Amino acid sequence: MPEDVASAPVRGALSNDGARIPVNAPQRAFDHHANEIRAAIDRVLLGGRCYGGEEAEAFESEFAAYLGAGHAVAVGSGTEALELSLRACGIAPGDRVATVSLTSSATVMAIQRAGARPILVDADPQTLTLDPEALARLCERIPIKAVVPVHLWGRPADMVRILEIARRHGVAVIEDCAQAHGAKLDGRTCGTWGEAAAFSFSPTTNLGALGHGGAVVTDQAGLAEHVRSLGGSRLDALQAAVLRSTLPHLDANNARRDAIAQRYEEALKDTGIGTPAVVRGAAPAYYQYVVRTTDREALRRHLASARVDTAIPCENPLHLQPAFSSRHLTFGEPMPRTEAACREIVSVPVFAELTDDEVDRVAHALASFRASPIRREPDSAAAVLPPRRLPVSRPSVGEEELRGVAEVFESAWLGQGSKVQEFEQELRKMLGGRDVVAVGSGTAALHLALDALALQPGDEVIVPSLTFCATVQAITSAGATPVFCEIEPDTLNIDITDAASRITPRTKVIMPVHYCGNACDLDALHELAARHELLVVEDAAHAFGSSYRGRPIGSFGDIACFSFDPIKNITCGEGGAIVLSNDARTELLRRKRSLGMSRDRWQVSADDRPWSYQVSVQGYRYHMSNISAAIGLAQLPRLPWFRKRKLELVRRYNEHFSSLAGLRLLHWRLDDCSPFTYMLRVTGGQRDSLHKFLAARNIDSGVNYVPNHLQPYFAKPGVELPVTERVYEEILNLPLYTEMTDSDLERVTTAVSEYFAQ
Repeated sequence: MPEDVASAPVRGALSNDGARIPVNAPQRAFDHHANEIRAAIDRVLLGGRCYGGEEAEAFESEFAAYLGAGHAVAVGSGTEALELSLRACGIAPGDRVATVSLTSSATVMAIQRAGARPILVDADPQTLTLDPEALARLCERIPIKAVVPVHLWGRPADMVRILEIARRHGVAVIEDCAQAHGAKLDGRTCGTWGEAAAFSFSPTTNLGALGHGGAVVTDQAGLAEHVRSLGGSRLDALQAAVLRSTLPHLDANNARRDAIAQRYEEALKDTGIGTPAVVRGAAPAYYQYVVRTTDREALRRHLASARVDTAIPCENPLHLQPAFSSRHLTFGEPMPRTEAACREIVSVPVFAELTDDEVDRVAHALASFRASPIRREPDSAAAVLPPRRLPVSRPSVGEEELRGVAEVFESAWLGQGSKVQEFEQELRKMLGGRDVVAVGSGTAALHLALDALALQPGDEVIVPSLTFCATVQAITSAGATPVFCEIEPDTLNIDITDAASRITPRTKVIMPVHYCGNACDLDALHELAARHELLVVEDAAHAFGSSYRGRPIGSFGDIACFSFDPIKNITCGEGGAIVLSNDARTELLRRKRSLGMSRDRWQVSADDRPWSYQVSVQGYRYHMSNISAAIGLAQLPRLPWFRKRKLELVRRYNEHFSSLAGLRLLHWRLDDCSPFTYMLRVTGGQRDSLHKFLAARNIDSGVNYVPNHLQPYFAKPGVELPVTERVYEEILNLPLYTEMTDSDLERVTTAVSEYFAQ
């Protein structure tokens, strides 16, 4: 049981009345155990061995026994302990490791030193330790390899819930115990919950050395041996000896800290000052005693007037610090609770060597805060923060893409280069060995494909009106005339019967659009085209990764054009590709994408005139950059996961909306589809009203697209497309992206249901 402060023995020299009370005083702890510490130092000096040896081995054994752990490996610092723990647990370069933003920068730096990518999550609203629900949402959005819960200020994180989530998602747990020596949860010591734990022994911690020191703790013999084999970090014998001399006093010192905390807790009643909650079943080891108030500076001035020092444990959360904010480590998640806490928290003295008189002075100063003339009235209740905005779409990019771009920067070939060739080769493998010409955008792909067909003024291209204007701009840029046709209302793809009715002697090309990622009926389309000796140029901007009758879109037919802009199924940042199986056209397209030049400038020859080239055709600056190709190469291996996640979301949307009156679902060919966006038809003239309803709840929605025959530039008298126009007034696309969580989807479906329940 904790000692009662009133009867606790005096741990340090009595302070003079009115003397300043420091937040921490490691010198007092060393003075209190001076004889034992000096004897330990003498023992090392007489032994003549400064690193490792018996002292370090003995400390490892004693510390592991104290914690109830199988093994402890003493190392040079707490940061190194965390880095080695991660590496020993198999964390590799590029792996994502979750932790809190409300922690020391050393936590994130250790993750980065292990080569991993830290992903920061928000704090629990009550305890300010890692929020398990935020962790669960993150694990649903992206692959997480490990999580580092931080036992903040000596208060245990919710390890029961964190372990439950981690096990469900196959995530390793490495505890950051730098501030939690001797803290317990449900009778189990912090540091024994996860695969491994990292401790720091800096002088201000509850178990402090004279300098730097740390330890990796684990129950797994193999993991401990792996840490030792990694090498490069050792605890010197002097620090090990000092720690051995103070370890037997750790429980008593923690009990004293707890008693002081209880005294403060009593003093804070009716002051308006709060304290972060502790997890049920937790026994903290108070490294700091943290209070919380919206009037922090007034409280600090009030305590300073009573000669009580204070400190701000974390004034700027890591995601807002310049060294980390540019790395976008929050993965788009807001951090309202962390940011609010950092504006309000302040720590007061709680170290074990405080005298009874000092504890009383701090307690009385806290208790009198409400009556202080310095204090302003607290702010009114904080406004409830709105839920974070859910976009319609968002790219999934990370460390792999950054590394690819960095490699290009190091090569100095930022424009067209070897990465473009490599990207084209990978696409060839995916698409049955057909020729691939990578270009700067999906629009460039469509324009070049049509331009290479040598269309003449007055030649016609049949195209659905319900498509992005870029599709039609490509036709007009090639000098041809777009002829708009209807769509199938249940798939939004080209209505082949209607298209057939619009064929004239001037028709040269049919351009279908694989809408939302659903493939058109290519058998019927190619049969129609063959009957009239037409070419089919597929606008497959929505359909990268989709297939038709088991064959990838782009692997057959005349020409297919893909887009890799930021919101497509994979992204190159910006980019596109033309896929075909005509050698002559392929060579022509390669010239046209590079201003009609006879060779790419990056492939200069070693002849006497390496600058020489010929321009033999009309060309354009449509090449893909090495930077874009590097991003695409990092994205391609992730396409199966992207597709799987989007299919899961589409199926859940369909399941939820299938019985909802007022909605019509598209007919999805999910076995072959790689969904690009999720589209609903909202009947009864309610589409715009539903859009506004969702916007008020921070949920984006949109309309893809305004029919082109209604656009002033393309409009012609007498063109009537009643099906397209009716569908346009009903369609609404909802959020769909790979990092969308299950709870995000539930927000959308709940909001739509609430709208129709009105």
